[in-house]
Amino acid sequence: MIAPSTSGAAEVIAAAVGDNHRGDVVGERTFGTASEQKIIPLEDGAALVLTVAYYYTPENKSILENGVVPTAEVATVPPEPGGEDQAPAPLGLNQLPSKDDPVVRRALDLLKNATRKAA
Repeated sequence: MIAPSTSGAAEVIAAAVGDNHRGDVVGERTFGTASEQKIIPLEDGAALVLTVAYYYTPENKSILENGVVPTAEVATVPPEPGGEDQAPAPLGLNQLPSKDDPVVRRALDLLKNATRKAA
């Protein structure tokens, strides 16, 4: 599953899974920040952040320019401004997303359909 805020190494993995047809990538287009940066300390105590590598999908698309497009796109609906709904809190390391999450529901549907086809 991916979300618009997904970035970095997760984008490289999602692109590899999707482009190599190893599974479905469910969610929204990613943020597009898969690159490698090097911090160069300067004499005055400041530092320079230099991008030294950019990552591409197996289909040779720039992740930085395009993000990763899911194989099963599911748009998440942001809460209404001033409404009672609040954005979900970030998940902790040992927490799973809710089954009410639209991305989770779509992923479960894809898994159920794949299981039925295999039987």
